[in-house]
Amino acid sequence: MLKEPAYKVLAPATSANLGPGFDVLGVALSINNEFLFKKSSKDSLKGFSFKGENLVSKAYKEYFKHFNVSYVPAEITQVRQSIPLSRGLGSSASAIVAGLLGANSICNELHTKEELLEIANKMEGHPDNVAPCLLGGLCESHVKDGKVTVTKHDINPSLKALLFIPEQRVSTEEARAILPKDYEVDINKFQKERIPLLMEAFKEGDLKKINEALEDYIHVPYRARLIDDYWLVEKACAKIGLPMTISGSGSTLIIFYKDNEQANALITSVQLKKTKHPYRFVEASFNKCLALYKKKGE
Repeated sequence: MLKEPAYKVLAPATSANLGPGFDVLGVALSINNEFLFKKSSKDSLKGFSFKGENLVSKAYKEYFKHFNVSYVPAEITQVRQSIPLSRGLGSSASAIVAGLLGANSICNELHTKEELLEIANKMEGHPDNVAPCLLGGLCESHVKDGKVTVTKHDINPSLKALLFIPEQRVSTEEARAILPKDYEVDINKFQKERIPLLMEAFKEGDLKKINEALEDYIHVPYRARLIDDYWLVEKACAKIGLPMTISGSGSTLIIFYKDNEQANALITSVQLKKTKHPYRFVEASFNKCLALYKKKGE
C-alpha cells in the first residue's frame, strides 16, 4: 500500500493598512508559519499550542464546503509558528491561507489561487492581508460584489523592513472600535490621492518619498493611542530619517530602510530609551514572499 504524501505549506506574515492604504494595501514578508497536511482516516491536529478547532482547520473544511467537493479528512501539523499573534502581522490570514492551500494540495490543485482568494477574503472579512499572503508581493486590493480585484505593485529590491514587535498585544476588535464612524470628504480624497504616490515611492525605493506618502488620517492617529511606545519610536525614526507606520492594526511598527547602519542606529536609539514594553527587532525582506506548498521531501 502506497504511503500518503505529506504536503508542506508555508504561509507568510503580512503588513497591511500601509499608511493611507487602510483595508487596501498589504505586503508579504519573509517570515513564515509552516504546516504539514496529509490525508488521513480522520481529522487530527498536531503541534498547535491549544486544542480544538482553529482557523487552519476551519479554512481547510471551508474549502470543501465552498467548492462542493467530497470531504477528505486530514492530519494537520503545525511545524513552526514564526508569526506572533495579535501583533498586526497577519497571523489569522496566514492560518486561513494555509488551510485553503493545504486542502487544494490534497485535492491535486483543483482551483487557482485567485479562486482561493475569494474564500480567504470571505473568512477574513477584508483582503489586505490574505491577498499578499496568497499571491505575494505588494498588493492593492479592492472588493466589489464579493469579488476581489488585486493589483500587484513593484517594490524596489533595495528596500527592507525592520519590525519592532513589542510584548504588548492589540486586538483587531479593539483597533477597529477606536476608529471614527465617519470621515470628512476631504480626508477620504486625500487618502485616495496618496496611494499612487506611495506605490511610486516603493517602486523607486525613495525613503523620503515613502515617508511623505505614508501620511495618514484614517487609522494611524487613532491606533497610535493603543500602542504605548508609538510616539517614542516615531520620534527616533524621524531623527534618523526612516519612514515608519503601524503594521496592520498594531502593535508591531514597520520601518522601511536600505542601509544597515541606519537600522542599527535606530535599534540602539530605541534600546537606550525607557520603553514601556520589551521589543523584538526583526529584519524582513519582500522578495519572493508568498504562500506555497510542496510535497515533503521535494
